[in-house]
Amino acid sequence: MGSAAKGTPQETVEQEVLKALQSCHVSIHSIFAAASIDLKKKKRESLRSVKSMRFHFCTYTKEELMDLEGDFTASAFVKETTGVDCVCERSAILAGGGAELLLKKRAANGVTVALALKDWSVDFG
Repeated sequence: MGSAAKGTPQETVEQEVLKALQSCHVSIHSIFAAASIDLKKKKRESLRSVKSMRFHFCTYTKEELMDLEGDFTASAFVKETTGVDCVCERSAILAGGGAELLLKKRAANGVTVALALKDWSVDFG
């Protein structure tokens, strides 16, 4: 999913997540997890929104994120801050077990969101 800049109000985070979901015609009830870099694990802004929206929250190390190959929307600021060129798209794909990006990085109002579509199926046999 995404992350928020320090001091971004919880309501703003939730609104931006909902806008991202709506832009892809995805229900909030379809969300498997919110994901980010492990530096965000203890950030109150991230945790409040995740708990409020009742998402599982998973984090990845810089090394795990950088080991993922692909074409990502890089940011010099994010690379300088975290050591990873793109956290949101990489963490969304990892949280989905190698999922396909449904929405590339979308940044607005201090909130960055990317959505990945996890491949899953049900076997009744």
